[in-house]
Amino acid sequence: MPGYDKSEFSLVHESLEQDDDFCKSDGLALTKLAMLCIVEDRYNRPTMKQVVKALSRLQIVQKRVLRQMPRHLINHS
Repeated sequence: MPGYDKSEFSLVHESLEQDDDFCKSDGLALTKLAMLCIVEDRYNRPTMKQVVKALSRLQIVQKRVLRQMPRHLINHS
């Protein structure tokens, strides 16, 4: 495929990409995480703890966690 850059490939459905909170880097991170989770050798797959940690770093998670926090707990410095 001309111009195809596999480092920019995402398996995220385009309907999710239309979400106001969607961040392209999240799509790439999710795709990479998914690929790690399906490697043939189960000992080379991430642990659930590693998966949760990776998911918690996503921009959409960060935005939605902040949105749910009480305002007095958010530092606006």
